[in-house]
Formats: sequence, C-alpha cells, structure tokens
Amino acid sequence: QLCAWVAGGELAQRLASGGPSLAAGFVNRKADPFMVTVHPKPEDEEIFLNSHSGQEFNMVVSGRMLIRINGKDLILSEGDSIYFNSELPHGMKALDGEKVSFLAVIL
Repeated sequence: QLCAWVAGGELAQRLASGGPSLAAGFVNRKADPFMVTVHPKPEDEEIFLNSHSGQEFNMVVSGRMLIRINGKDLILSEGDSIYFNSELPHGMKALDGEKVSFLAVIL
C-alpha cells in the first residue's frame, strides 16, 4: 500500500468530531496521525492527564496551548512542535479563551 488519503470534506468532518486516525485506511501502519481540537475550559479546571505506549509528536496548527508532560508545563503557539515519550503522563489545555488545533502523531 502506497498511502492513506483523506478527502477534504471527510477531513473537515474528522476535525469537527475528533474522529479516527487520519491513516485509518493504511494497513500495518506504524503511526497514527490525528487532528485534535481542544476547547477552552475554566482556568481552575484540572488538566486531564493520560499516558500510552510509544512516542508522540504534536504541532500546533492554530491557537496556543499549555502542554503538561510529567509535571512540566510548556506553552506552544502556532507553528511550535514537540516530540515526547507518551508513556509519561501528559495533557493539554487551550489558552487565551480560544480553541487550539494541533496535529498529533502517535508512534
């Protein structure tokens, strides 16, 4: 299999719904790319943390977010990216009262 392709309209639906991997149709894939949108929440609301096997790459497409990895907070803006061990507890929070969209690739 050469590639997995997502048509523009389908991609827009996946963006809106936080749908499945953008490479869901690729057999034996080694990575799972997702478009993720995080909506703003009250300042005092805790960040939901998760962890999973592998590694993760995130690149902010629009907005700003706080990403917490193993207790360390970093702020990423549009165009910023990060690559980390996703076995460490991590979570994201939209900043500035605006939603943030980012590409997440889980390996």
